[in-house]
Amino acid sequence: MKELETLVRDLIRAWREGRYEDLERFFHPDAVLLPPEGAPIVGRAPLVESYREFDSVAVVHEFTAHEVIAHAFGGTAVAHMRFGIDYEIDGGRSRESGIEVYAIDTSGSEPLVVWRTQIPSGDGRVR
Repeated sequence: MKELETLVRDLIRAWREGRYEDLERFFHPDAVLLPPEGAPIVGRAPLVESYREFDSVAVVHEFTAHEVIAHAFGGTAVAHMRFGIDYEIDGGRSRESGIEVYAIDTSGSEPLVVWRTQIPSGDGRVR
């Protein structure tokens, strides 16, 4: 499972470092992002663009990724981790935490994320 933990950590590192072009290598071409609010985002390019769009409107003060736990089932794996984020959008500051979940296709030469979502643990809006 170390390979899957490394995949998730490397994906997060690419995002935090603003290496959006590197994010593409982590996702299946038909990957789906199910955001906490709004419609699903389908496809690698729109999914990667969602990272860029978030960063263009938000200032992330801190992002904490806790232990990555993964379970493999043949050619599929599920990985999850607790996270915490402190960010600012339009002058409003938010602190959120929850669980991030990844479904990963492990049947090819490289594992690819096919589905991702975040499950918030509550309203962390700092007013």
